[in-house]
Amino acid sequence: MNDFVVDVFKSILRNVDITSCTKEQLIKRIESDLDEEIEDYEVSPILEKAFQLNLIKEINDGLLLLTDNGRQLVINPQTNFYNIWKGQPFTEDTDELTTPEAPFAHKHIETLDSLMKAYKDYSINLRRYIKSLLMKMNAYNFESLVIKVLIESNEAPYGEITKKSGDGGIDGLLYRTPLKQGEIPVQIKRYSENNLVGEQDIRDFIGAWSQKHTSGAYFVTTSSYTNKAVNKSEGRGIILIDGNQFIELMIEHRIGLETPSELNFGLTPNLKLFD
Repeated sequence: MNDFVVDVFKSILRNVDITSCTKEQLIKRIESDLDEEIEDYEVSPILEKAFQLNLIKEINDGLLLLTDNGRQLVINPQTNFYNIWKGQPFTEDTDELTTPEAPFAHKHIETLDSLMKAYKDYSINLRRYIKSLLMKMNAYNFESLVIKVLIESNEAPYGEITKKSGDGGIDGLLYRTPLKQGEIPVQIKRYSENNLVGEQDIRDFIGAWSQKHTSGAYFVTTSSYTNKAVNKSEGRGIILIDGNQFIELMIEHRIGLETPSELNFGLTPNLKLFD
């Protein structure tokens, strides 16, 4: 596999991880990454291999989504894309550890390899577990959690959810000051994975804005967005956060998560938050 294939392979995974897209959109993004023109016939076999390796899946409207396996490759800084392409697991260079001066090296490497495999399973299952808890939460508490995550992510220093009824189609508000200046509307849709946010959802959200909403907006969903929804949002300055991105923000800022016992590198959901 030459450098071009490796670069395209990495670009495919990273771009689909950023947001779902069609094959045509993906090719344009790859061209931007590599700063050269890319033909469909050059991308197709590499994309097909990503399907075969269960790194990417295609859903309705031809949208490409990253699978849990694909996400783990993207977020792991030690991922060896060449080995993944060849169907080989990632292994570290252990020449230095297998010298006569290191009699326990073999056992150490076996243990380390087992730990890495276990951590990969843990990482995938943690995200699945969080997703299932989010889908079962009380609606009001879920919206409160979304606002909390946005604040902890430094998107704004203050925020609140709107009233349980009569909010005019806006689920939450972020503020730039304690006196609620610089009001930023937030829309929240708890959709199943294959129920994507569409253009009409974005239009309804925009229609609920008032004249004071001039500081941007956020749309958060547990699923993802259609191509038309993305295009409509870009034209109005709406920041889109899909389900995978939202969970990553929770993990990054350890919101609703705690460290079990003495396992200081592992996290588990704090079930009290997911009522």
